[in-house]
Amino acid sequence: MRLDEGGGIDVHKETFKVAACHENEAPQERTFGTFTKDIYAMRDFLLEQKIKHVVAESTGVYWKPMYRILSAAGIEVSIVNPTRVKQMPMEKTDKKDARWLAKLLMNDMIKKVLCLMNNRNNCVSSVVCTQSISGK
Repeated sequence: MRLDEGGGIDVHKETFKVAACHENEAPQERTFGTFTKDIYAMRDFLLEQKIKHVVAESTGVYWKPMYRILSAAGIEVSIVNPTRVKQMPMEKTDKKDARWLAKLLMNDMIKKVLCLMNNRNNCVSSVVCTQSISGK
């Protein structure tokens, strides 16, 4: 299912590179830190941009706080395997990675992984999805 909007998040140890994309508009790109206050600022940016769906690479454990905060705000977060994304042809730069992830999401070109969290914020199981995680 094609989306008119989507966000891409390139996850790093110290930063999140974020691209908010809308059909036929230039992407809005920002870099956020990884502290909780920075993740809330990222959430606010995505909500201001009216982004309802984001995709992020499952890099280490760095995506987990972002996943919890964005999901709690009603943003559908899809986690993808970075190895699979890197197999797709593209020029590799951090800024383009976030934009590329958003475009893949908007065009339904990636397999999404849903991570089910327990009350200790540990991933207890993951499911590879070929349809929307929300079941729509």
